[in-house]
Amino acid sequence: MNKERRKAINKIKSQLINLKAELEILKNEEDDFLDNFPANLQNSGKYEQCQIAVDALDLAVDTFDDINTALETAIDKNS
Repeated sequence: MNKERRKAINKIKSQLINLKAELEILKNEEDDFLDNFPANLQNSGKYEQCQIAVDALDLAVDTFDDINTALETAIDKNS
């Protein structure tokens, strides 16, 4: 891999780090909302929807880590 492509990948990695941080903030806000849900509504459909959203956001955050690892591998194997 040439220097220009490595530089482009590093730029993408930097953007991904910023996007992951933004996504983590949103996930934490949704998680806080879920934690403060009234006890009498914790078996409601709304609560279940919020839990599904938190789980999906967790998966999305983890996916950013997987993408970063794959990009690192691409750079390391082609240096």
